[in-house]
Amino acid sequence: MKKVFMTVLFAGGLMAAEQGWYMGIESGFAIGTLKMTKMDETNSLYDTERRHHTTFSDVKLKLGKGRDGDIKFQGALSFVRFGEYPFSIRTKQVTEGSVEIIKEFDAGNLFYPFVKAGLGIGYMGVEGYSTSRIQEVCYNMGAGLSYKTADHLYLLAGIDFVGKIWEEFYIYDPKVNKVTVESIDMGGFKPYIGVNYRF
Repeated sequence: MKKVFMTVLFAGGLMAAEQGWYMGIESGFAIGTLKMTKMDETNSLYDTERRHHTTFSDVKLKLGKGRDGDIKFQGALSFVRFGEYPFSIRTKQVTEGSVEIIKEFDAGNLFYPFVKAGLGIGYMGVEGYSTSRIQEVCYNMGAGLSYKTADHLYLLAGIDFVGKIWEEFYIYDPKVNKVTVESIDMGGFKPYIGVNYRF
């Protein structure tokens, strides 16, 4: 009886370890497209759309839980830096919080290919607009590969399609009594590398 009890405890401990928590860090760089839409809302004189290439990089801190080769959930805090000033000339960085779901596949030899999708929100402080802080909705979907190098350490690499949809904001010009409404959408493919530590 005691032997059976110890076996159950040992198996339960292994299962808990496989489904345990992990933390990690990722870093990536993307070349994407920025689409800016402007509209004169006061007298509807124009409605323009401008597209051009842009770059952004990020560092992502993660905390997650799940079984190797199965489904994992993780929360992330990302610090994104743009290659140009998207809004205020004083700010190139936005902070994002997101949740992601990951589906891994056990390919053997400690390799775990995966697909994932995520959704979050971000904020950027700005000056000279109708608001001092602009909000965005961010999303990502992609695929990658995780490799277990030690009992608790995993190296990973992947590529995500990343999108950022910013809220509309306006600029008021009292000289001509004109309100200009602007909105920005961004999107691009982001290769990244990272490391996870299971504890």
